[in-house]
Amino acid sequence: MSDLKIETWFPTVIGVSDCPFIGDIKKSYNKILKTLKFTKNGLSYHQLHKDKRFNKLTKWISDRVNDYAKIHNFEDDYQIGESWINDYRDNHPQPFHVHNGWTISANFIFNSDINDMRTVFKSPRYVDMKNPIKSSPNRFSKLPLNEYTFKVVEYEPVEGRLLIFRSNTEHSTSNRLKKMKTKRIIFAFNLDPKKEI
Repeated sequence: MSDLKIETWFPTVIGVSDCPFIGDIKKSYNKILKTLKFTKNGLSYHQLHKDKRFNKLTKWISDRVNDYAKIHNFEDDYQIGESWINDYRDNHPQPFHVHNGWTISANFIFNSDINDMRTVFKSPRYVDMKNPIKSSPNRFSKLPLNEYTFKVVEYEPVEGRLLIFRSNTEHSTSNRLKKMKTKRIIFAFNLDPKKEI
């Protein structure tokens, strides 16, 4: 038996929280969404955090993000500075990207089929030129991955689920493999430390 001890020090931390009142807000929020303008690709720049009709949800999201910040021992209180809505369309997945210029970001899955596009987070150590796990297209499904070697992690689109992450974490959506009857609507948020007045 080896005396080797493993310590993990630089994890990619994803906060996950399920909204306890998603059923209470769905009907009224869907009515509001029908009145908003969306681009042909399904993007609305409507600032949810500035719309009082969404206060119940945005307060809950701010509280959860501040819980996430406290777990990290961040000293500031965080507030939403930017928000928007993605109504994902067929053949329009999100490529990997980050939210430059922000500290913490969050995606709230307002509406979705559980089998629709997943949210994907990429390891900051995604590229490994030496390839010790010997990954290749032929071996992809047989790779001996574990929590130390996973390249990506995927989250199913559970309605009412909030995903919180540092804004510099690369993330994307997987491709929609089949046509869905249910829309996949995500509320997205960027947060920074609260400004002193």
